[in-house]
Amino acid sequence: MLAALLVVLAAAAVVFAAVKIKQSKSQPGAGQSTVPERKVNRTSERVGGASRSVKTASGRRESENPRLQAIFDQGTSALNEMKSLRAEIKSSEITDKIDRISDITNRIMDDAEQDQNDIYQIRKFFTYYLPTTVKLLESYKKLESQDIQGENITKGMSDISSMLDTALEAYEKRLDSLFENQTMDIETEIDVFNQMLQREGFAEAGASEPAAEPASEPAAEAVAEPKVAVATGSGITLQL
Repeated sequence: MLAALLVVLAAAAVVFAAVKIKQSKSQPGAGQSTVPERKVNRTSERVGGASRSVKTASGRRESENPRLQAIFDQGTSALNEMKSLRAEIKSSEITDKIDRISDITNRIMDDAEQDQNDIYQIRKFFTYYLPTTVKLLESYKKLESQDIQGENITKGMSDISSMLDTALEAYEKRLDSLFENQTMDIETEIDVFNQMLQREGFAEAGASEPAAEPASEPAAEAVAEPKVAVATGSGITLQL
């Protein structure tokens, strides 16, 4: 009788243990979150064949290239500061200039993302010219907030506005200069295309100069950063 009771108790213990194990597998263990992992929408693109840059769901740019990441961080920081200043500055003339500077900044970052060889040409734009632009805008906001038409305040605001015009001209030239290599590639492609059309009799000879046969690419060399010079009304020359 005692032996039979012990067998029944042992069987019940085995069944109870099996049920507990099944329940523990169906529930998250210690350190496991019951909240589903948040998915981050990332748009990936291979840049320059060497490293990748991505844009997170929040719009933050990220890159495996530390030099490009530094540009992203500096550019994003300046854009955020200009956005805040734009909300506080009353002059529509100045806010329009802020919009144009912000647009050019984004376009330059887009170019750097697509062609990392341009990073060396634009470092000064992000390390000096853009931060200096932000400082000028901060000074303008401070002068404008005085709400008086004093001679010094008016002159200071006028000088800053003129300097922003000069800076915009320089920034547009810098952006344009980044497409020099692309333009040369387009001209080469057009020349080759015309040459092939002429050989097939679909175009008249002399429509374009024959393109030279592609030569082997020389070893990469350090290229000096091109300068973009813009003269200001006060005799100051900006070199980007």
